[in-house]
Amino acid sequence: MPAMPARPKQLAVLLLAYCAAGVGCASQSTVVAPQRLNAALPLTAQDRALATQPLPARAAAMDVPARTVSLPLDPDLDATQIAERVREARPGDDGWIRWTVTRRVLTGTPPTEDPTGGSVLHLALTDTGDVVLEKQIEAADGVTTTFTPPMIILPASLAPGQTFEQSFAMRSVLTDRPDRERGSGPATQTTTLAAWERIATPAGEHLAARIEAVLRAKLGPASVTSTSTTWYAPGLGILAETRREEVTVMGLKIRDQRQGWVLQSPGAP
Repeated sequence: MPAMPARPKQLAVLLLAYCAAGVGCASQSTVVAPQRLNAALPLTAQDRALATQPLPARAAAMDVPARTVSLPLDPDLDATQIAERVREARPGDDGWIRWTVTRRVLTGTPPTEDPTGGSVLHLALTDTGDVVLEKQIEAADGVTTTFTPPMIILPASLAPGQTFEQSFAMRSVLTDRPDRERGSGPATQTTTLAAWERIATPAGEHLAARIEAVLRAKLGPASVTSTSTTWYAPGLGILAETRREEVTVMGLKIRDQRQGWVLQSPGAP
């Protein structure tokens, strides 16, 4: 069956695919508030010594707690997000270690699962040490997005001030009808380790690498730009992230979304 032409609303859901570097993305359009995140704490002497070192991808994205709980940076949102990791015990034949992250959004009191916020990320640690996203499934939209070659979330080792750039293709299909394409096209992402910073979160104060990333994609008639700032702490994973996503079609902006999350606690809630 030939691919169906993608409509602007359908193309907008492809933005969700870029949420893979973080513990979570909000489904609501929100303005990031800094009440739960302070990225301007002074560095200790030990921090300053560590801040000259590169960020190892494995320690930042794989060697982290199996379960984490995050809060939206917008204090008016009554939601938490849990990310659960499941890893293969052994590398595959290609030498890659693969695992999935299932994200669940809990809302209300007592917290109950919000089906509009779930997703499953298919991640891998490559034989060269890069952490990549191969596929993402968004349950609420019924959309699966793949990246060819896999999108590098973090290169094996990123030094302070270093920028990594990658080009790849994105393709989105209906999860239950993979023959029904909803959008595809080329994309480019740049990833920079801007600085090491000490930040305060509900989970405590930690030294973290501030990663700034920009994704630009051309998906049919839609132009997509997603900019993010993510703070990674080795051994803990993502402490906080902020993100802005914009979609324009024929010069008309159809989506402008800002959001952010901060780690509440590693481990079960």
